[in-house]
Amino acid sequence: MTDTYDIVAGQKLDISIAIENLQDGQLSVSVETDNADYDFSLPQIEGNTISFSINAPDFIKEETKVDFLVEVEDFMHEEREAISRTITVTAKPEANLFRTAQKANCIISEPGKIACFKAFKGNSGDIVDFDTAKIIWQDQQNLVTKVVRSDDEIAAWLTAGVCGNALIGAYYEDVLVWTYHLWVINDTPAVAYEYTNADGAKFSFIDRNLGATAATSEGSATCLYYYWGNMHPYAGAATAVYDIEGNAVEYATEETATICSENSLDDIYDYAFTRPLTFFASNSNKTGNYEWLFIHKDAAKWEEKADLWGGVSGNKSVYDPCPEGYKVPSFAALDAFKTANTTQEKQFNGETANKNFIGWKFSNEGGSTFLPAAGDFNNAVKYEAYYNGENTFPTAYIWAADMQVANYRATCFKGTPTSAAPAGQPMGYALNVRCVKE
Repeated sequence: MTDTYDIVAGQKLDISIAIENLQDGQLSVSVETDNADYDFSLPQIEGNTISFSINAPDFIKEETKVDFLVEVEDFMHEEREAISRTITVTAKPEANLFRTAQKANCIISEPGKIACFKAFKGNSGDIVDFDTAKIIWQDQQNLVTKVVRSDDEIAAWLTAGVCGNALIGAYYEDVLVWTYHLWVINDTPAVAYEYTNADGAKFSFIDRNLGATAATSEGSATCLYYYWGNMHPYAGAATAVYDIEGNAVEYATEETATICSENSLDDIYDYAFTRPLTFFASNSNKTGNYEWLFIHKDAAKWEEKADLWGGVSGNKSVYDPCPEGYKVPSFAALDAFKTANTTQEKQFNGETANKNFIGWKFSNEGGSTFLPAAGDFNNAVKYEAYYNGENTFPTAYIWAADMQVANYRATCFKGTPTSAAPAGQPMGYALNVRCVKE
């Protein structure tokens, strides 16, 4: 005979079984299950009733049936057969569970969900070896209220009605091994602007910068910042970041030259990878440019890092910060924003003065898009905001995947109140990213 019950995550389910012909004697009752995730209390017998409780785990990611075998034996009267009863409990996930198999370092979810994603190493399909997961920062208090590891997946509890960004770390023995940008927004970003070059190559750009909560100029203020080649995002200087309990989290600053000198390093990529809450100050030193990654002009070593974002192969790399289906654009893709290929329109907030410049709007037969003048973190880790005084021009930046090894720098699109064009760019600056469809 089988009794059936339903249970949800975190629930304590009280079980009471009435068994007929339960005779007096030296009775012993036992409960067994082969699912170690479900605890149960010591069963009790009172009259003809057996009672015990079952405790569900805090997280249930798929509907599961769990059997509990209840047996009663009489040690005083061994001739009596044991009485057994099977209890089948159907464990059901919560209604707001969002389980996704997105293969990317950026996971998109709506607010109010339990976002559960596999811990892939970027787009590779390989699972990261980790034993715990926790939040590193979030740009809205209580955006994420809980993070757990579940086998090869990570689950994050998101508050209803709260949009923003969070960085979640996967750790092995307390060492950070990978990070995931959780992009919590009400609408799914979509292609808004396309350009086809003379060779027939088509470039389809997403409708907002990475981290922006909307495709409008107002929503773009929340976009994130990246060092070239690094998948860890940084929040803007005007945006506070918090831990899981809502306490403010502070960024640290270290100097690339000091790190290389003290640790005998040719580059600081691996060092920086385990420090997502650290900015890296740089000076021109031997490179001739401000670079966060190197302090030398060894072209061979630069070339070793040139494909960090797929600028050499043309393919999305495991370190790419874009969501599934998108990648950091190539330098060639940024021709989409050249004067010859689009209509450029400066966007101002009120007065047409430099201090009120908020970005550029680009329009062609493939749609239109807005690039916010969200500023940058310069090589001294100074945030240069789009509203930064009468005499300082704000800038709309987006990185490209290509490194210019011969010039010891990377590439980007750069839009000021006076010009807008692709350009070379020292890597010591943290800029925005606008993803293009793979």
